[in-house]
Amino acid sequence: KENNAQLRYFILFNTILASLLSSIFTYIITYQTLDRKIIYLERIQLNNLKIIELINDSAIIQYIHPSDSILLASILFWILGMFVFSIRFTVGIIGLNKLKNTSKCIVEPKLMELLNKLNHRFNISKKIQFGSSDQISSPLTFGFFKPIILIPTSLLSNVSLEQIELIITHEIIHIKRRDYLVNIIQNVVEILFFFHPAIWWLSRNIRKEREHCCDDGVLELYSPLKYSEVLLHVESNKISLREQQLYLSLNDKQNLLLKRVKRIMEISSKQNKSTIFSKFVI
Repeated sequence: KENNAQLRYFILFNTILASLLSSIFTYIITYQTLDRKIIYLERIQLNNLKIIELINDSAIIQYIHPSDSILLASILFWILGMFVFSIRFTVGIIGLNKLKNTSKCIVEPKLMELLNKLNHRFNISKKIQFGSSDQISSPLTFGFFKPIILIPTSLLSNVSLEQIELIITHEIIHIKRRDYLVNIIQNVVEILFFFHPAIWWLSRNIRKEREHCCDDGVLELYSPLKYSEVLLHVESNKISLREQQLYLSLNDKQNLLLKRVKRIMEISSKQNKSTIFSKFVI
């Protein structure tokens, strides 16, 4: 149960999706109700004073003319927040496109053969672009219709072909799971509900469990020890040795990648104990 990342991911994502769908449904119902009330008022043959009295005596004034300063301020705050987070999202998309345009396409025969082998293994029909970039510090995958996998240039020259295979496998699992599209939906929810702490908690845990799901996919095919070594290579590529010592001492609780390594080793330890126990029983 502790290692069932896929189940946790399913529950978390469907919770955040339900929040979005329920809000859309509530808006539609409220809008239809308000629209019927407005039509009804238009048909009533009353003078202007009586219409004003009728509106003032009803709850419709809260929707048509929000005189309550708190309500008005809340609406303005929500619009401003959505605008700010929308800009942030747009800047992120533009940044990814710049990365794609400035990256170097990898055409080395061994790496292309490896990519084709993994595409066939995971039954990926889309053509995956494969490149390197000196502007990133860890592997990156984005794009839905034309997915691209980017590897840091410095990392590419410091790992073996076997280790690159594990890195690409993790990224291809992201593509297989359509995580980029899911992440877009997640970002839309974050924009609409930027003010809600529960949404940010759900979103943070969705990202964590998403990586765990891909890690589990890699562990089904490769050794946990070798994969842990690869993750540590990725981490050490981000920062120099001197910076790493300070980083580990100050940010241990916030370092997701090292937590992933710890989780992988725990899974490996449990699997080994289970194997030893089964042999003992036999």
